[in-house]
Amino acid sequence: MPDLTTPLTTPVTAPVTAPVTATPAFFVKPDGNYVENFWEHPAFPETLRNNMQIRTHKGLGDTLANWSSLHSRDGLENIRLPGKSAEQKDWDQTVWGRLGWPADPTKYELPSLADAGLKDENKAPEPVMNAFLASAHGARMTSWQLKTFLGGWNKFIAENLKTSAETQTREETERMSPLAAKWGGQLDANTALAETFARSRLPADSFERIKNAGLLKDPAVVELFYGLHGETKEGEPDLSAHVPADQLAQIEAKVHEMQSDLKGPLYKEDHPQHKATRLEFDRLVAILEKVRARKTP
Repeated sequence: MPDLTTPLTTPVTAPVTAPVTATPAFFVKPDGNYVENFWEHPAFPETLRNNMQIRTHKGLGDTLANWSSLHSRDGLENIRLPGKSAEQKDWDQTVWGRLGWPADPTKYELPSLADAGLKDENKAPEPVMNAFLASAHGARMTSWQLKTFLGGWNKFIAENLKTSAETQTREETERMSPLAAKWGGQLDANTALAETFARSRLPADSFERIKNAGLLKDPAVVELFYGLHGETKEGEPDLSAHVPADQLAQIEAKVHEMQSDLKGPLYKEDHPQHKATRLEFDRLVAILEKVRARKTP
């Protein structure tokens, strides 16, 4: 009788096989293109698998071309940013200095004023420019940034000066229109005579103040000086010796005071005392002219 406790055959162990995945052993075809579902491989990080730009790559050629394009953008030099513990001098040396930040404010290259249509007289005062350059240097502005900024600023100033000059000319023409209607073609000649007379009779500082204030383009002032010019003989000497010196000195001092007060009632037509001051001025000037007229031929 057979022993039923003894197995008839030796148990066979089932072979262990590796799990089958959908990913093939090779990801690139002989022609260099990627296999289907290449970008679905679980070995790739999710961010890469979800990158729609890189999923447009059909093979190694696309990927290498993209890598070459990105690498070419690095330029000839790479600038590595300092770490969190870096000091300001580290940033100045490794970053700002290599980007074109000069060692000190005097090393900046300034744009030419002539390129913007400006003259040397339009140049900013030296203290103002030095303060600006110091601020720009403290802000780590590079040379090309500063030159570009100032170049644009100079053009802005030039345009404003041009617009201001055109506006001033237009306003002067409008102000002088009553005299233009009165004098016609003699406007420029008579205006020049009035200015010549004012220059010859007024103290230099008073004349410059009147001119800089634009009063030689004011019809009332121009007509006043032109009228005085017509009443005075060219080259006539001063006859102050024919009147008491103290009286003549007082009159001349008063006339000079009234002429020098550019914001006073003599020049401001809207001033409540304008008419009275003008009459008094004309009276005093007439006295001086009569003194000069007393000369015996």
